[in-house]
Amino acid sequence: MTLYHPKTKIHRSVESPTHSTAGTFQEGTVMISRMESGLGRVLPSAGDAGEIFAGFAFNYNEVPTTRPMVEVVTIPATSPYTVTLANTPLNPSTDVHVLFPNGSSGVYDTTPDATLDFWNSSGNVLTFHSSDAGLVVTVTYRYTLSVAQAAFEYGDGSQPFVRRPTGVTKKVGLITQGLVFTDMYHTGAAWDDTAIVDIATGAGGMLVRGGTGAVINGRVVYLPTADFPYLGLEFICA
Repeated sequence: MTLYHPKTKIHRSVESPTHSTAGTFQEGTVMISRMESGLGRVLPSAGDAGEIFAGFAFNYNEVPTTRPMVEVVTIPATSPYTVTLANTPLNPSTDVHVLFPNGSSGVYDTTPDATLDFWNSSGNVLTFHSSDAGLVVTVTYRYTLSVAQAAFEYGDGSQPFVRRPTGVTKKVGLITQGLVFTDMYHTGAAWDDTAIVDIATGAGGMLVRGGTGAVINGRVVYLPTADFPYLGLEFICA
């Protein structure tokens, strides 16, 4: 599942019918509301203009295929200025965030020719500029889970009396107010900024910063770490 239950605190929740186009989705997915057949139904957000934020999915429905990872790494003091991550990032140019010791965010550049520049030179390898040699940086990214990793982290989802697929019930629980710890967030965003006012619904049922989706009335209260890669968000639906 993609909510961390021991820390998540639900202040208000409802059950809602799912939209015919909702498909399957993970717990913790950002959901939006859309009318269909005279009822307000929900589906994962797409980051489109005009979306209405409905809350977070609260129903174990699908074993995740991706998850975020936070690694603290040291850029070598001598050339080559490369670090090898534990996994291969998805969409390195947009979904990888590098936090430098001075609080600055890294800049993705296929020819890193200035300080703070980095590049996914191949697979799980990041290349940095020589001026950043020796620095300790925090890298946040999302990667694809292998079958074995998914089973180890979340179980294999094969127990029919544990799972209640929304594709069968056509409804899902929604957390509409509270404190959630979720890994359904855009890993390339600078969640470490001191004043974030642009949390929004994004593509794939993800939390994003900016974009054209619905702005969420909430605040970040916990940043993902290497030991605990969940984003803590206190929020309320309108």
